[in-house]
Amino acid sequence: MGSWARRGVLLAFLLAVVAMGLWQNRSAPPELQTAPLVDPLRLQGLAMFSPSEGWAVDADHRILRAEGGPDRWVPVTPSGIATGGTEWVGLAGLDPQRAWVAFTPAGAGQGTVHLVATADGGQTWEDRGSIPVGEATGGEGFRPLQITFLDDQHGWFYGQVYPGMHGVVPFLWATDDGGRSWELVLPAQAGDAGGGIPFRGAYSTPYGPELLVFLTPAQGWIGTGSLLQTRDGGSTWHEAAIPGPPDAPALAQPFRYVRPPRFTDEGHGWVVVDLYEEEDVACPPCDQFLAPPKASYLLVTQDGGEGWQALPLPAPGALVVFRDARHGWLLAPAQGEGSAVLSRTSDGGRSWERLADDLPFGDEARLMWLEAGDGLAWVPQAAEGAPALFQTRDGGRTWEPLEPRLTLVETGRKDAGARFPTGAGQGRMAASMGLHPSGRDG
Repeated sequence: MGSWARRGVLLAFLLAVVAMGLWQNRSAPPELQTAPLVDPLRLQGLAMFSPSEGWAVDADHRILRAEGGPDRWVPVTPSGIATGGTEWVGLAGLDPQRAWVAFTPAGAGQGTVHLVATADGGQTWEDRGSIPVGEATGGEGFRPLQITFLDDQHGWFYGQVYPGMHGVVPFLWATDDGGRSWELVLPAQAGDAGGGIPFRGAYSTPYGPELLVFLTPAQGWIGTGSLLQTRDGGSTWHEAAIPGPPDAPALAQPFRYVRPPRFTDEGHGWVVVDLYEEEDVACPPCDQFLAPPKASYLLVTQDGGEGWQALPLPAPGALVVFRDARHGWLLAPAQGEGSAVLSRTSDGGRSWERLADDLPFGDEARLMWLEAGDGLAWVPQAAEGAPALFQTRDGGRTWEPLEPRLTLVETGRKDAGARFPTGAGQGRMAASMGLHPSGRDG
């Protein structure tokens, strides 16, 4: 399969917000000293909030905070998380100061998910307790996928159980007190309660595990082949009515796949819809593809998803990301392995201008647009020794490689009565981070 099929194993940063806690529940700031720049970091997760501020996770499983740009980083790993000791870690960042870390300690079982939080850029971390995953799932076969926060009180944690035969049983928890307590809002037996339809999980997560997005504490969206909406915080879901393609291709047996929705604000959002020949789709699970889509089109909304408008896209299988309601970029595969074409729009996707076709990266890159002309392209699965991070300052016409490096190192961290669970450890960053504040890949 081509690079369009490898987007599933990607890391995501999701919205989170942290309330201040008691000092005795925190770890003390790390002791840092100036250090020479070391070998380049290999990032596994990246989210920039401005050209100089952001969060990342590297291949050594350190949690990093940007210090002056996407190529300069400071390690701020919580003291309760030791390198190499977890089965899953998810990081959710709201801004350069506030973030959450959810993690499953090695040996604790898949039903154990702990949380810590920072409100000062990682200088101190507060223990937020645990999400009661094991009580609902028994922990066996549970895969955590996504943690996301709307504001300092309302958040959601999503995961799935895989019972076999390509089956998926989704579970969704919600908090309204900043993560100190969680309620299971979507149990496995939710069915079609309240007139809704069963919540569909995603077996393969082909466009990453950032499946959910909430615009208010009640209203949320998910795209896992169909576009579903909730109006009660996630307990029940209804399929949204969306228009068909503006220029439908002639397909023998068309199969429609709706990618996860993305929003730049509470009103403006977009969804990419792919059209396949049915013979190119493995069903079940119906989200594994044997060939690229035959066509793709764009859905845009200006009213939080109450209505959607269909617009054509110049290339099938393209990645689309918007910085705001009008300005967006499209990365499409080109002829030749590992090559791509970049286009942009300034009218909300109604027309596209071709910018560059000699890019130093392929269509598997993740695009981040921080300001009008300032952007990043990150290739999470770059070959060993190849550049994985690129920067543009002219809106995407030209790109230069960056080498992210540590600028400070930790010399020790003191615990100030921090109550971290025993056996906790920092490890593999799970596929639960796909968002940056200036627009989400889709």
